[in-house]
Amino acid sequence: MTRTVRDELTIGTWNLWEHGMYPKRAGEHERYDRQARVMADQARAHVWLLQEIGDAASFVALAEMLGMDCMAAASGESATSPVFDPGGRGFGVGVMWDPAAGISAVPGTLRVFTRDVFFHGVASVVLDLGDDRLLHVASGHATPWGAPQNIAEAKRWVSIMTRPNRGLPAEFAGRVLPGVLGTDSNAVTGDRVRREDGSWVYHAADPFEGQEWIADMVYQVPLPYERDERTGYPVPRADRGAGDVLWAGGLHDAAAVLGLPVVPTTGYHPVDPYGPRDLDHLRVNTALLGALADLTVVDTEDVRASSDHRPKQLTLRRSLIPRTIPS
Repeated sequence: MTRTVRDELTIGTWNLWEHGMYPKRAGEHERYDRQARVMADQARAHVWLLQEIGDAASFVALAEMLGMDCMAAASGESATSPVFDPGGRGFGVGVMWDPAAGISAVPGTLRVFTRDVFFHGVASVVLDLGDDRLLHVASGHATPWGAPQNIAEAKRWVSIMTRPNRGLPAEFAGRVLPGVLGTDSNAVTGDRVRREDGSWVYHAADPFEGQEWIADMVYQVPLPYERDERTGYPVPRADRGAGDVLWAGGLHDAAAVLGLPVVPTTGYHPVDPYGPRDLDHLRVNTALLGALADLTVVDTEDVRASSDHRPKQLTLRRSLIPRTIPS
């Protein structure tokens, strides 16, 4: 029996808000079930790039519940392990994919970056999509404390996704594969788009413009502060330093590439003091730019009840992903 593989490939990213971290907290298992229902029925994806998962066991259990694979081998190893970085502070990130869609992990391509520069972590793997096409995918979660840490993390994201892939099997040496990075960026994007008059402007508007200063904005507003002479406090404006690095370094926000309006993914939850804004991003390297088809933010009752973030999904055309199987 020949399996038919659709040309559309959906990549999702979602911050699951402390999934598996506090299982004894009232209502947690019901919340996990709602998240699984979102991922299985309301926001199906062939690949998920996930953040805020408490441990590898919780991550593997979620993958099994969804019928997805999450196991791969690192370079030089034969045994497989979850494509999951626990991070240094319990907010793990991971990658899972749907084998029924003809997707498998390339042996030797699992990488985690727990002891790197990251406040949380990064998990990455190369996926075989069939038809001689490979896709490098990674999940990350930026520091919530802003600059200068988030600048260093952005530079490292760039190096992981856009430079020749060290730490992978020898056949990939010196090559950059088409890649997509899904993150809770904890900052707005810095991608620029060109207007009809030829000038360049930020694709995403500043979500803090016109707001009154609150103390928590010290994590979101860049130094040196512009002083508001009316109040004496800084003028609220978004720190785009990390976003500037990512765009200039060759990691492009899919919404900006596609010319789509910015849709907030967080800021609706009672514990969030900043208001609605888009902090969750799917960024692609230059090798993947020609394969982008669509981008959506999923908003359902189950989404709102189960996380303080909303999932974002990128549709790619498999047939437009460059063939990259080594000859």
